[in-house]
Amino acid sequence: MEQKAEEYLMNIPMFTKEKHSVELAEKILNRLVKTIPCKIIHVAGTNGKGSVCAFLTSVLVWAGYQVGTFVSPHLEDIRERILINGKMISSREFQSCFEKVYKEVKQMEKEGISHPSYFEFLFYVAMVYFLRVSADYVILETGMGGRLDVTSACNPYLCLITSVGMDHMEYLGDTLEKIAGEKAGIIRPKIPVVFDGRCKETSNVVIQAGSQAKAPCIPVTAEDFSWKLNEEGGSITVSCMYRGEKQEFYVPFPAGYQAANCALAVKALEVMAVAELSAEIVKTGISMTKWPARMEEIFPEVYLDGAHNAHGIEAFAKDAAALLKNKRKKGRLLFAAVSDKEYEKMAKILCQAEDWEEVIVAHIDSLRGLETKRMAEAFQKAGANLVTSFDTVEEAVLYGLRTKRPEELLFFAGSLYFAGQVKAVIRRQSHDKF
Repeated sequence: MEQKAEEYLMNIPMFTKEKHSVELAEKILNRLVKTIPCKIIHVAGTNGKGSVCAFLTSVLVWAGYQVGTFVSPHLEDIRERILINGKMISSREFQSCFEKVYKEVKQMEKEGISHPSYFEFLFYVAMVYFLRVSADYVILETGMGGRLDVTSACNPYLCLITSVGMDHMEYLGDTLEKIAGEKAGIIRPKIPVVFDGRCKETSNVVIQAGSQAKAPCIPVTAEDFSWKLNEEGGSITVSCMYRGEKQEFYVPFPAGYQAANCALAVKALEVMAVAELSAEIVKTGISMTKWPARMEEIFPEVYLDGAHNAHGIEAFAKDAAALLKNKRKKGRLLFAAVSDKEYEKMAKILCQAEDWEEVIVAHIDSLRGLETKRMAEAFQKAGANLVTSFDTVEEAVLYGLRTKRPEELLFFAGSLYFAGQVKAVIRRQSHDKF
């Protein structure tokens, strides 16, 4: 009987015994793909990884290359994690590549090798696919950390570390320096590493790791770029150097936090020193970038953002406040979070940044979904004037859209799981019902 890929993958946590080491992952990968002729761009960090991967993908595709991208998590469909030229793998190819990995996994189990985790299995499926379609470049986003991440089984052509913040502390450490050390674990001997150099504590860790590996370290600091919100309010312009000249890049997201991600991607492309990557190619590629749930305007004056930790929420809150000021509107917020995040801190940040007309909280359909009572109490404690609770994301979304007034902007934030469920609600419901 044929194993259905998604059904099997979703059940992996029930029988995975351990996380494989990077060394074992290298051996498994070698059994599956033998050689990896494509150039690997390895991306780690706390926030901004997916956006940087999206910018790099868009530019390289526009330049005419075949580009594989492995990202996580997905919003609605598991296949969103495995992209070729920015489009997710087809159902047929996904099943075919899954079967190749499944067959090898079953053989390894007979040899006494434990079953790979969900994320590891998906990584192997992605690499089988990228080699099958002869990708020129493969952009790999780490799942969590970097030093022990399965994506570190590949030898990179370039490493990139985005901003580092407090997240997954139970696994990565309880200080910025410890977390940065895990992220810097992707650095390899003599391989260039472009990194977010705006934080002194984390930069020192990256520079030290780079020095030990004799890897060139190229920081992107706050002085290296500037940005402005464009008049129409739906995009920003980022100014930074590229190949010795100051350039302006149109970024199709109304989010200031994307300025640093854009600057990081531009610097990485410069370091790659590929002749075809002219300033005009890079500008066009950046302007064509698509990346869902990153201050995405899903309906007119309704924005969806995947900010899901205190660091990300702080950036989101600043951008939401800037948009509200730019459009001279009042703000309403729909928030949901998972229970292992710093939701009280996030509520405080959000309420300090903006005097919301109403905060709507919803329970995510997940075992990790945070109770609405706890979220409501956190926002009330933080000073929210009006807090409304709903047991489901669908009820909250429909309420928010139905009651939105013309003088308001509506924002959704708090979790990527939440963003995925919002997308699903919108897909199920026709807009005229709102």
